[in-house]
Amino acid sequence: MALTATEIAHLKTARANYASKLAEVSANPLPTYTVGNRSFSWVEYHKFLLEALAGVDAAVDAAEDDA
Repeated sequence: MALTATEIAHLKTARANYASKLAEVSANPLPTYTVGNRSFSWVEYHKFLLEALAGVDAAVDAAEDDA
């Protein structure tokens, strides 16, 4: 299914947001920590951002190839 120009623009905005957050996290890394019963792993968050960025890149590439 081909995406509309608006949908492609939304994907590109999402990509820019993920890339910005990844740059921020990479520039200011924090240790993994636990508060109460909740833990937060910056390594896992970094991994998530990389995977999300790759997924959005693939979606944009596929959409632009279909256009």
